[in-house]
Amino acid sequence: MAKNKKDLTTNTTLLKLKNTPFKTATELKQYEEKILREEWENIERAKQRRILLQKEDNKEIIGPFLNGFGAKFVGSHQDSDNLVKVYLAQDDSIQIDIDDELKSKDSSDIVESLVKSLTESFVNGYLTALGLKNESLFQTTKKAMNKNS
Repeated sequence: MAKNKKDLTTNTTLLKLKNTPFKTATELKQYEEKILREEWENIERAKQRRILLQKEDNKEIIGPFLNGFGAKFVGSHQDSDNLVKVYLAQDDSIQIDIDDELKSKDSSDIVESLVKSLTESFVNGYLTALGLKNESLFQTTKKAMNKNS
């Protein structure tokens, strides 16, 4: 006896497959397992890379992240400290130091821009160093978007 149309629309497997390129639940499950394995490998690779970066022999690689990235005005204020500094703390948290004088002035747009810019650059660099950010993937996507424009 043939299934009626109502049974097909309430079948959860068919609904799950509806907007995918897969014809069977087995195909979908195999692909999900492949992706899960690839992502697990990426994370495990990043863990091992982080352990290696913490070794004394590799301090020159992780050093800039521990020492931090700063922004300051140059010219007549060359002796001034960094206006904003972003660095990786010992507990792996990202720390942001903002100059007290800059915070006290009515310059929230400047502070906000500096913090945002430095933090984004810092995080992107750190994720790239750990191998969790694939620049070539982003470049390929940008090229494809430019071709479609």
